[in-house]
Amino acid sequence: MNPLFVAIMLAIIVSVGIYIGFSGITTQYAFDAGRSSAGEIVCAPSALTAKPSQSVTFSTSLPEGTLYIWSAPEGTASFVRSGPLTVNYKTAGTKTAYLFVLDGSKWKSATCSVVIK
Repeated sequence: MNPLFVAIMLAIIVSVGIYIGFSGITTQYAFDAGRSSAGEIVCAPSALTAKPSQSVTFSTSLPEGTLYIWSAPEGTASFVRSGPLTVNYKTAGTKTAYLFVLDGSKWKSATCSVVIK
C-alpha cells in the first residue's frame, strides 16, 4: 500500500473521531451558569448564589413518571426520589448537586451548581 494513502486515511479517521468527541461534549454540557443540560435532562438552582446555611432548591422539569434521584454530597439534604431537592450548605465555595435519571435501561446524569458566599 502506498504510505501517502495510509497517512490520508489515518488523518480522516482521526479527524472524524475528534469531530464526534467534540460534538458529544457540546450536546452534553450546557454553558449557562448554575444550569446543566444533558440531552433532555435539565436542572437548575433556585438562585445562582446563596449564603451559608441558606436553603437552595434544585429543580427539574422532567416529564411525569420519569424515575430520577438527586444527590448533594457536600450539603445537608434529605433523600429525594422525585420533586425538587432542598440543600443547606455550611461552607463557602461552588457546590454541586447531581441529578440521575433512568432512561430506558441506562442512567443519565446532569449537574447543577450554586455559589455559596
